[in-house]
Amino acid sequence: MAKTHMRTLDDVLQSASDVLFPAEMGRRKISVTSTNSDGDTPLHVMVWRKDQQAIAFLISAGADVRRISAGSTRGYR
Repeated sequence: MAKTHMRTLDDVLQSASDVLFPAEMGRRKISVTSTNSDGDTPLHVMVWRKDQQAIAFLISAGADVRRISAGSTRGYR
């Protein structure tokens, strides 16, 4: 039987933090609404990864599903 790792919202946020702020890997604490200089959020990171469990965690914790990053392409909302 395969082991399953129970993730928490903090686990998801730390994983996103390492992508959003790589220079501070493992040291930066972020919130659901944190953004980097491009306007990317933890929700953007988890959507890129297609991580449905993390996406659900973030949305239930109040992530803004309408937030657009600076790199977003016009017409694709």
